Amino acid sequence: MEKAIAEKQVSIGAALWNRPPDFTLNNTDGKPFHLYESIGKKTITLTFLSVRSEGVQKAIEILKTLYSRYKREDLDIIRIAVGDSLEDVKSFRKKYYVNYPVCVDEHGEVAKLYGVVTDPKLSIISNKVFIINKKGLIRYVQDQISLDNLNAVLAKVTSYYREELPDNLLMDYIRTAAPGVKKFEKIMMGDEQTVYAGIAENREKLLVREVFKDVFCDVCTNVHFVYSFDEKGKIKSIVLIESVDLYGVPIAAEDFLKRVIEKTDQKLPLKLKKDVDALTGATQSCKLILEGLNETPQVLSALKAHETAVAGIAK
Repeated sequence: MEKAIAEKQVSIGAALWNRPPDFTLNNTDGKPFHLYESIGKKTITLTFLSVRSEGVQKAIEILKTLYSRYKREDLDIIRIAVGDSLEDVKSFRKKYYVNYPVCVDEHGEVAKLYGVVTDPKLSIISNKVFIINKKGLIRYVQDQISLDNLNAVLAKVTSYYREELPDNLLMDYIRTAAPGVKKFEKIMMGDEQTVYAGIAENREKLLVREVFKDVFCDVCTNVHFVYSFDEKGKIKSIVLIESVDLYGVPIAAEDFLKRVIEKTDQKLPLKLKKDVDALTGATQSCKLILEGLNETPQVLSALKAHETAVAGIAK
């Protein structure tokens, strides 16, 4: 795992999984934006560009799409113009009907903090994107955003927006994974591990767990799902929170999940290819789904320290 992370850092930037550098910039509406004051409230997407860069008009149209699609979501899209004056950016907004504010990094100081390469002739390598989750960690870096890879970038934006679901939305998925359970007991274990336990209508004790895992791939969504299992570790149901995607296009995973559930009659762990075939084009996603399910015996073992809480559910 450490090797995979190291290779990923080399390929798309050493800032990945780190806390982003703090900064304060004024936008074209005259309002200051302070990054660290916004962290924790929403998922943040930082986009660096220049109004003088070649192809910036296409980039602006892409950003308009992002803005219109996500402005009502729990997401803040911050656009930073590098090497441009406030007057130039205001003129650009007026000329191309840009309907959102743009922060101005006239001297490129913030761009340097983020390793964004500038060039006196070309102004800047445009459209660099950073996605920062609510925990304040850089979760994704894309050097170029284009019409060709827009769907993939949108899929990643959605994936990291979903990374930390509001409690009420998470509970909707948990209830879907364990239908018939009217009340869940939230059991907190070590290492931020949480299990939700309840009794089904047939008096069977069910446990539900949320799994989120990064996919080391720039064109796939991350793995995010909940699943239910009984006290013996038998998987009962798997509900995807994020669809298995490739280049932002959903891949039908129902058959794969059905085969996985059938195979869990065997003793975990399950192995990809040996026990169950992967979805075409989504091998890494399938591997991580199995990885999450294969952790079930360890979860049950950890629950032994909480036997009193689990036993009390049946009362």
